[in-house]
Amino acid sequence: MSRASCWGGGGTRGLGRSRGPTWATHLAITWLLVSRWPQDTFYRLTAKTDWPRQAALVHLFTVSLMIAAAVVAVFLTRSDHQR
Repeated sequence: MSRASCWGGGGTRGLGRSRGPTWATHLAITWLLVSRWPQDTFYRLTAKTDWPRQAALVHLFTVSLMIAAAVVAVFLTRSDHQR
């Protein structure tokens, strides 16, 4: 199995998209899938009464996940010639 097909490169290459949006979408999907691990770790290591840090963590991960979801949505709804 090639590395591209292992990471989904074969599936998105078939959509006829250029390398930049495809790569950004791969990174966004990866972040959507793996962000839970660092998020859980940071929450565990932060004091339960440290509200400013807890709020910062919530906003950091929520905003980054929203951006990643937007990248995937734009990739799926926009064709390459609509730039």
